[in-house]
Amino acid sequence: MNDRKCLKALKQLEDPKKLKLLYDYAARFYRFVSGPLPGGIEPKDVVHQAIQELLAEGKRTWDDKEYPDVTVPLRGIIRSIMSHTKNQAYYKDRVRPKNEDGKELDVDDFPCTDDKNPQTSLDFSRLRRKIETAIEGDDDLLDIYFAILEGYDPSQEIAEYLGISVKEVNNRLRRLRRKCQNEIEY
Repeated sequence: MNDRKCLKALKQLEDPKKLKLLYDYAARFYRFVSGPLPGGIEPKDVVHQAIQELLAEGKRTWDDKEYPDVTVPLRGIIRSIMSHTKNQAYYKDRVRPKNEDGKELDVDDFPCTDDKNPQTSLDFSRLRRKIETAIEGDDDLLDIYFAILEGYDPSQEIAEYLGISVKEVNNRLRRLRRKCQNEIEY
């Protein structure tokens, strides 16, 4: 990365609000998707690694004309690092939680709602897994999905959080709804 871009990125990252947004984003991704990372890696460590890869090592690129806000590519790098780290550990060790009988647990064995009805928890877990599978690989839709899960509701709030226009949020929401309708059986 050239000096001009590096200085521009560093100037943006001096803003504690932007850095906090990145920490919050990494924590949400950690909580909703990746879960605990191997070796005790924490979300803040991933944020620091993403910044280092973008600015110092030149492993990642940033088109500051297309994405004037440096947090946009950094969110993608954070997702990439967390997913890669988690997948690498999964396939390397292939250690999965087991129940009392020694049988490997499935995703459905972990309810993700506080609902007292186990069927509701199971249905919610399956639906959530279907949505995440349907939008896997589409970073724009993943951003919208995680913002909604975190409780950002009006398009304006989501736009401020993601650093994009309200029009772009509405377009992504339409794409997310279409993707869900087309690929998920109710």
